[in-house]
Amino acid sequence: MTDESTDPTADVSPPDRPATDVLYETGPSLRPAVVKLALALVVGVLVEAYVLTHPRLFGSRQYTEIGAYVVGLVVLVLLVRYAVRVYLLKRYRYTITDDAVRWEYSLFYKTRSRELPFSKIRGHEFRQDRIQSVLGFGSVSFLSGGTNRSLGFLTFENVADPEEVQSVVKSRLDP
Repeated sequence: MTDESTDPTADVSPPDRPATDVLYETGPSLRPAVVKLALALVVGVLVEAYVLTHPRLFGSRQYTEIGAYVVGLVVLVLLVRYAVRVYLLKRYRYTITDDAVRWEYSLFYKTRSRELPFSKIRGHEFRQDRIQSVLGFGSVSFLSGGTNRSLGFLTFENVADPEEVQSVVKSRLDP
């Protein structure tokens, strides 16, 4: 048996904030961005192959080469965009604790966090379109009485198990 004051693994919270238990922790699903990345790659390769196999597509061989460069550049920009999106999504964390829901983001030594206490939550909204339903993810928004820039809302976007998030929040809101 170890003494809590000497145990380095003991949960130590700042003095102004009591310790809370984490009920649920997740991050956004990477599937939508990965699907878009793969789709951009496949369509880009097919278009590039078509342009290169038809040397007189744009009237002359020189114009077709320019067209192939333009297509390659557009595909490269799309691939970089979706690859950056996947990287950024990996930096988000969604947490439900005993007393609040929290969104956290960290990138290059910069951290942002937004917390909405359960006492301030006035409602929650579950959104899932057809594609999200097929891929098994959705979004859950938590609403309070404020506006967009205040503690008005907090959204867990593209979570892998939105029904579980919704049920955990319902169990904390319904006494």
